[in-house]
Amino acid sequence: GIVASAKAEVVNSQTASVSNSQRLEQNSQEIQYFTKQQVIEDIDYVMDTIKKNHVGCVNRIPDEVLKQKEIEIQNLSESTSSVEEWRIISRILAKFHDAHTYVLAPEFLYHKRLPLDIENVDNKFFCKSGEFNGAEIIEINGIKISDIYENFKLHYSHEIDEWVHVNFFRCLPFTQSNLALAGIDTFKPIEVSFKTDKGIAKQKFEFIKVENKFTKAVPFASYKIDKDDGVGIFTLNECNFNKEYCDTVDSFFADVAKNNIKNVVVDLRKNTGGNSDVMFYFAKYLKNLESATNQKIEIRTSKGVETFGGKTFTSEDLKTFKFDKNLFDGKIFVLTSNLTFSSAMLFVQYFSDNNLATIVGEVPGNSPTSYGDISGHGYTTKNSRLKFCTTYKKFYRVDSTKDPDRIIPDVQVSAKDALNKAYELIKSES
Repeated sequence: GIVASAKAEVVNSQTASVSNSQRLEQNSQEIQYFTKQQVIEDIDYVMDTIKKNHVGCVNRIPDEVLKQKEIEIQNLSESTSSVEEWRIISRILAKFHDAHTYVLAPEFLYHKRLPLDIENVDNKFFCKSGEFNGAEIIEINGIKISDIYENFKLHYSHEIDEWVHVNFFRCLPFTQSNLALAGIDTFKPIEVSFKTDKGIAKQKFEFIKVENKFTKAVPFASYKIDKDDGVGIFTLNECNFNKEYCDTVDSFFADVAKNNIKNVVVDLRKNTGGNSDVMFYFAKYLKNLESATNQKIEIRTSKGVETFGGKTFTSEDLKTFKFDKNLFDGKIFVLTSNLTFSSAMLFVQYFSDNNLATIVGEVPGNSPTSYGDISGHGYTTKNSRLKFCTTYKKFYRVDSTKDPDRIIPDVQVSAKDALNKAYELIKSES
């Protein structure tokens, strides 16, 4: 599956030179308003496009989605802003329970955040900068953080709560797009309530621009060989299937063989997906693939739905599938977080369900039996020009006896502790 990078804008930040009041004024000028008929036209276009393309809508759109559509149309005002239309369509699409079917925010809502450094501890936000350093943030515009989260959840396309949670609490706290999706008016100064030693303090803030600030390019695929402990650590932050990836995997297993490494760790904790071919290329270096099974996939085509996969390797298959040198037959540990999503989740599932690895960390961010592979961001509503996407495949869990909704790690620990835990397991078994 593929995940839109616009859903996960994890960035470093610094304040822009344009004054905040100027920026808020510029933002408000970009909001457009549409008539009730125009909004209905946009909703109908989204529904028609999804019905023609979504693998789960060959016969009809699910009742839950249609019911939400009717509710939204009944509640429409005579005039609706582009931000509110985005929220309306988001509420409808969330009823698909498909994390890859969603509508993107208007562009002017991206890349802005409140000027606060924030840390999340046990579903609470704490300020880590300025005069309120150490104080808990308890409300935004007089609304409790827990209520803002529940409202965000109603609008955010997801299969399991872990995906919403990680995107609200860990990845993108207090971005303009997240707060706007949750119903906060982000075109006026935002009042933040802090719980301090002296009681509740309130202060208003305006959004600042978030800027990408790269000191050096970090490769999406990298590895290191720990000769002392006999561990090879392969880090994959994006599922890019290209020459760079293949060359890195080839070099990794050559070095693993050269140094007689018996334990391999695959770190997928920051990986939100891409091309699932990365897992098959990696698996070509595994010596023990007997009885490994591919997952069943349903694909929406012009003929309807066609089924592929779901087959177990035969000895003849393995002769052509596997490489002929540097094969690995030691132990594999795969590290996960709630951000491990889409094709990265499929990687975890393949290795877990075929008993090829020990999974260490958190539940990945979407379901092993789920929709996936977006059919592009080429869809745009006629009037509001909102971009949206949908899916044309359905993936089924390799091991049908296991939970179709969640991959439960063999060893559940917080993502930040997963590597240390893997080392503990390696040392305890050596």
